[in-house]
Amino acid sequence: MKTPLTNGSTSFSGRGDLIRFLCKHGEEGLDAMAGFAGYERKERKEAKPVKHTPAMAENVPAPLPVEHRFIESDETKPFWYVSGRRVKSVKESDNRIPEWAKTTENNPQFSEGEVQADYDTRPPLPIPLVAWSRIWPLLRGALGSSRESRDLDMKRLIERVSRLEPLKQLPLKSRFGWGATGCLILDFDDRLLPLWGDLNQLHLGIEKLRGRSGFSVYMLEEGPEGAFKKRDRRLDPVLTPCSPVHWDDPLVRHFSPVWWDRGNRSFKINSVKSFFRKASETAVAEESLRAERLLKLLSPAIRVEPELLRAVRISLPCAEAATEILAWNSPFVDRFYSAYVYDEEVLESYREAFKQEPEPLRRLVIARIEKYHSHLSKAVLYEEKLIATDQEGTSSGWADQFIKTYFRTLGDHKQFPSQKKLEAWFHRLTMRLHRGAWERHDILSDCWLKINLEAWERGDVSPPEGVNIEKASWQLLEKERPETYAIRQIGEGVVISGADSGTQSRSPFETGSHVAFIRSRKSYLSIKSGNPQETLTRTISLREDSEVSVSLPESGPLTLATDMDEITLDIRMKPRLASSMGRDARGLYVKLDDGDDSLRIDWPEWSERGDVDEFGLYAEFDVGDVLQRMRWINPGTFMMGSPDDEPERQERERWHRVTLTRGFWLADTACTQALWEAVMGKNPNRSKWKKRPVEEISWDDCMEFIRTLNNLKSGLDLRLPTEAEWEYACRAGTGTPFSLGNNITPDQVNYNGEYPYAGAEKGNFIGESVDVGSIPANPWGLYEMHGNVWEWCSDWFDDYPVDAVVDPVGPETGVYRVLRGGSWIYDGRDARSAYRNMSGPGNRSRDVGFRLARGQKVGGAG
Repeated sequence: MKTPLTNGSTSFSGRGDLIRFLCKHGEEGLDAMAGFAGYERKERKEAKPVKHTPAMAENVPAPLPVEHRFIESDETKPFWYVSGRRVKSVKESDNRIPEWAKTTENNPQFSEGEVQADYDTRPPLPIPLVAWSRIWPLLRGALGSSRESRDLDMKRLIERVSRLEPLKQLPLKSRFGWGATGCLILDFDDRLLPLWGDLNQLHLGIEKLRGRSGFSVYMLEEGPEGAFKKRDRRLDPVLTPCSPVHWDDPLVRHFSPVWWDRGNRSFKINSVKSFFRKASETAVAEESLRAERLLKLLSPAIRVEPELLRAVRISLPCAEAATEILAWNSPFVDRFYSAYVYDEEVLESYREAFKQEPEPLRRLVIARIEKYHSHLSKAVLYEEKLIATDQEGTSSGWADQFIKTYFRTLGDHKQFPSQKKLEAWFHRLTMRLHRGAWERHDILSDCWLKINLEAWERGDVSPPEGVNIEKASWQLLEKERPETYAIRQIGEGVVISGADSGTQSRSPFETGSHVAFIRSRKSYLSIKSGNPQETLTRTISLREDSEVSVSLPESGPLTLATDMDEITLDIRMKPRLASSMGRDARGLYVKLDDGDDSLRIDWPEWSERGDVDEFGLYAEFDVGDVLQRMRWINPGTFMMGSPDDEPERQERERWHRVTLTRGFWLADTACTQALWEAVMGKNPNRSKWKKRPVEEISWDDCMEFIRTLNNLKSGLDLRLPTEAEWEYACRAGTGTPFSLGNNITPDQVNYNGEYPYAGAEKGNFIGESVDVGSIPANPWGLYEMHGNVWEWCSDWFDDYPVDAVVDPVGPETGVYRVLRGGSWIYDGRDARSAYRNMSGPGNRSRDVGFRLARGQKVGGAG
């Protein structure tokens, strides 16, 4: 059966339930139940015939082959595993109450006026589009007319008398005044709301000058669309906030447009022929850019009124009244009749763009915001001061004192009876604050937790993005002894639940797969994604009597932290060629189909990456930019040493059976100079070649290197291979003198070709080591096991035993350490799989190196 995937919630059944169902209802009932619970039947694969290898010599058991054969699978289930763990220090865990929260003496009192508007303070008067002293002459000309007065026009009278014209009526003087009738049409479309104040002032100003007699006022609520399209005659002037570059043909055909803005220096009825030109796409695009910049400049304000919008707009060069209209109608703001507010999805990016503006302009905008919001409550001013100081990278003593006083007033019914008003303001503030403000000001997290403390302990609330519960955890009750919580993966999420802190036991009926245990005294868990694209930090409340589900990101790593522990989780995908992957009490594992059996391999949690290729399973770790691949070597039995008939064998190569009951990891190459330098900070080789094996190192040097590397990379636990492990991996399932066959050539192995093995033809002698991985690997994917450099083993040198042995590690004491593999200086005989060499642990040579191993613990000294 395959484990069902869930969406971060607890499954209703586990394998134990299916077993009980099978016993009670049989296989038919099991199939029905399994399908309902999300399981499916997995057919067993047919067994493959077992292959046998003929014996090497008469009456002598043949080496047991270990074939790496795998069945390809399309399954891609992600598993989370612990890639790092850290126990927090006492200093980190000791989160005491801060000094400022201990006392309320000599602090200003927090009153209801702090969260109410200041009705005694009047906001600044709005800035008009055009000063009235400039606009009224135009209006008088448009609404005025010439009329006869009661005074005689003596000039005209004398002219007519001199021409002897009959005088039917005495000529009177004419004077210019207000027309007997007049009409004013005001466009109150919602899109023009920033101009409504100007329209009202225009209306009131005209009536004050000429009176209401004979004067009609009309209001358009949805714009003048289609109202004048059939007019043939020219109408009276129209005041438009758009500059002439935006005027279109219908406007100038039916009206005498006048640009209504401070940029119009002449401010008179314009001649269409001399002034009108068609709006260009470039001009429209530039206006849109100016509107976008205006929006970014005003982003430090939590609300923007039309008056504030105008005051900041006129501070921008080339910004026109149309810029206000475009900004007001932006799709990224929510508009009301009194102001607009920014959408949350653009607010953070706008405020980041604000930081890129010139400093004088930033300071001017912040001053304008403070001026036009001076009548609002101190709570609003605090919020905008908080934003401004974040934008400028400065600090505000007034804002810090305000929020500290607010925190101390919370819960104090004597000082502030209406606590709900205090909490209501902070709830509104919570909805508006961006994540950066929470992260930069820890006291905001203190306030949030104090208000929501009871709901938090019940697990009923989740903090907003950026709230740092860890910094505010001094308010949480600390338990006398730590509680242990189990982290289990269920599908694409994890579940955290209480566990027995004494035994860390797991219930046999729990669903999902166990990942880790984590301890806490304060019952909170911080979750932070290590992905650079996802820097979100979340915090959840831990409870002993309930489970908490957490959705996992698409990629790792993920850091989980309490007041005591910090663990890092990362993703493991099933290797492409592995038959399956799972987790049990021993941890993550993969299964590789090998003949009749499915071979289980515990997954290396210390590696950054791994997979299965034609050689088998591998895992990799890196130090800086240096990568080292480790090969998994399956357990097995082989004949160690050399048979009596092997050419050029030595007496100390006694042939005997060895069984390795546990697999191990072995580096696919000797340690390179690059890896040594990345760990130790220096290169001991005379000739510096980063990809060549490190040489001129003693056995003691290797021990120091391994200790340093294990301290750098948690969980590595590297060591040198035992002599038995080394020969087992070198042979790679073969029984011939070399893993490549009965003989070798310098093209296959880097040795002294002047001295070939067993009478073979002489070959080249390179005279130095070569890059690791430059010679074809043996059947198990290990490079240069023959030749290139001698390799240190962990064993003391001694004679082989007579009888078969299991997991040998060599004697406990000795004089010399084992060297294996031959080198570029030595002849072909020394490169055999069975050849043994030795040297003192403090000796160094220009052809001696080593390769790393990891696996079963090595007994004995060293």
